[in-house]
Amino acid sequence: MKMNTTVEPVDIIKLNVDNSTLSFRRNGLTATVKYLYYGTRSDLTSSSAYNAYVIFNNNTPLIALITIKNDLAKMIEQRNNNFFCGIVS
Repeated sequence: MKMNTTVEPVDIIKLNVDNSTLSFRRNGLTATVKYLYYGTRSDLTSSSAYNAYVIFNNNTPLIALITIKNDLAKMIEQRNNNFFCGIVS
């Protein structure tokens, strides 16, 4: 069996956190696939904060990978670097 897989960036239409599916649009194709995301479901409240990449086999969508956008990740990192916690006795 010959595999012809590609990974393509897609536009997110909707994230359904209840059943872990992503609806997307790419080159006129609209489809829904399962996604992988290593984080809590509550993190996925705003789909505009994420990039989605779909793995295709012979132009058939198999699964999506979701990543946080780079500029947002840098903002979170900067915020975390400015946060200090101390214990006062």
